[in-house]
Amino acid sequence: PALSLYSDGAFFLASMFEPQMVGVATCLFSHLRSWLGLVFVTSVCTLSDLAILFCRKNSKPDAVDLLQEVQQGFLSGVEKMPEEAWADYVRRQHTIEECLRHLPTPPPQVHQLKPE
Repeated sequence: PALSLYSDGAFFLASMFEPQMVGVATCLFSHLRSWLGLVFVTSVCTLSDLAILFCRKNSKPDAVDLLQEVQQGFLSGVEKMPEEAWADYVRRQHTIEECLRHLPTPPPQVHQLKPE
């Protein structure tokens, strides 16, 4: 959208900044290679960001990730696990307990609320 607006001759900024850009969007987006390149580049960038987030979440989870695992029930019970998984389980449980210990106490108004 920005390129088509910027290359439109009726748009006042197109002729002010770079007059040679007028009409480029029509030529560029009329070819299949341009569309494939646009889709390929954006999909590669998105997939690489998702892969980095996945690796970061699995290798070094923060307190939010650990608490989400507890809420979803992944760390709630003891199942048969291999030694490596058990060590990871124990480490995560200790991290969760430390995070919960350092939470601030809720204000008095919260204590007065009744559960529904």
